[in-house]
Amino acid sequence: MSTQFYFPSEGEFLDPALLEWLEKGTRPRARLKTTHEDFRVEEQGLCGTRYTADTVSNLTADQIATPPAPTRFIRVTVVKRGLTTGHTEHLLKTRFREQGFEVRITYAGNKDRTAITGQAMVIEIKSSPEGKDAMAAARKMSRPHELNGRDWFIKDPIYVQGPLSLGALKGNHFRIRLAVPGMNSQSITSYLQEKVAILEERNWMFPNAYGKQRRGRCQTNDYLGYAFLQLGPLAAFRMCLTLGAPDESDFAKEVRAALAQSWEEFEKARESGAPLAEQYGHFEDMHQILMYGPKRQRWGEEQKEPVHVRVNMPIEYALVTQAATTRDLDEVAMRLPREFSLWIGAIQAFWFNKSLLKYLQGGIPSLNKDSEIPLLVNKPRAIEFYGQHFPQALPGDYNRKKQRVFRLYNRVAKRYFEPFSAGPMRSLLAQVSDFGFKAGNEEVLFENMLPSGTFETTFLSMFFDLDSDYAANGKSAVEGAPFVPEIE
Repeated sequence: MSTQFYFPSEGEFLDPALLEWLEKGTRPRARLKTTHEDFRVEEQGLCGTRYTADTVSNLTADQIATPPAPTRFIRVTVVKRGLTTGHTEHLLKTRFREQGFEVRITYAGNKDRTAITGQAMVIEIKSSPEGKDAMAAARKMSRPHELNGRDWFIKDPIYVQGPLSLGALKGNHFRIRLAVPGMNSQSITSYLQEKVAILEERNWMFPNAYGKQRRGRCQTNDYLGYAFLQLGPLAAFRMCLTLGAPDESDFAKEVRAALAQSWEEFEKARESGAPLAEQYGHFEDMHQILMYGPKRQRWGEEQKEPVHVRVNMPIEYALVTQAATTRDLDEVAMRLPREFSLWIGAIQAFWFNKSLLKYLQGGIPSLNKDSEIPLLVNKPRAIEFYGQHFPQALPGDYNRKKQRVFRLYNRVAKRYFEPFSAGPMRSLLAQVSDFGFKAGNEEVLFENMLPSGTFETTFLSMFFDLDSDYAANGKSAVEGAPFVPEIE
């Protein structure tokens, strides 16, 4: 095995130059998300419905008076506080399974754990116990209430025609309060009016850069995507299981240490040519670790939730569960496109941000009429674009093994994005709407709407130097560099 470190080496994920759209110079420092109530996000669906993060129903009078005909798809509004979208999906799925239903849940995008959020989820009923009705169960679960602590509820169950795909929404409405130390209401207002005038002159357009949230909770998704593309699933899976964030809890670090030890045993068995049952038996061991902890046993009645929920490792759990079942890491990537496409999305975001900066600096002179560029997939249009502007983004050579990896990467990407025949595109500029602010003493409240896929923190960083900008924006996010084995 090689002790190579693999990560993009082209600078920061979000270059500070991308945030100088409104004016170069020092931006005032600000802090966001001091409480859950300071940050509210509400989806607006393609159908026009705004999924509000409150107890009020969003159904129309016609929908209530004349409900749609029954289907196997039930849409609900999920309102949550202090929970990830994935965790809330798990809790909702568990409630249905406890009543004997087998369900699949889809949604248009992840919402911030530290915010109060409202979003749509669609519950697909795979099977129902005899004599039970899924809609009746959903209505019984709908108990809107004021949220406290880590809390959630559903409301407005209604039949729809199909599942939700990622990105299938008109946009997100944001209401965010920033703390601005050392500035009073008058100085904040005067400062923002100058910036807003520039933004208005530019038709409310700004650089559509990906925010660091795309790097994920551990701020390593772009590393994983880079390893997946350059080396294949084995390298990326090892990194996913063993490389955590520096600020993870001591217990989470113990879990990763146990996973790393079990992974070493898997690699030894793999290199020695052991039978598949012996090799992938180590993934069954990892499954036990993520269920019950490093000691692989339930520690009493006080264990109310699996370890992978407690330490927020849903992708790690999905990976080892599928690997133990399929005994094929390529197949794992195909079976979990939503999970692994987060890695693909992060490395695509990395190279998009680099392309956006090059465009703003005049290095990409001519584009199509919509000012879009392709995201990195194995399609002729994307290969031509990145081959011309960032050849280092593509696999280092095109031998058969790396071509297989790139094809696999592309297949997973296709299942994540809408299946455009020529590959997905992204606009270089985005437009903010419904914009307004209200300044107070050492604080300001922003309200606005952004299109689907556009990052609010990136937009706000055009005005203020957010404390969150300093967290994990480059290689400093990880202590040391991720270890990965050589290509398969």
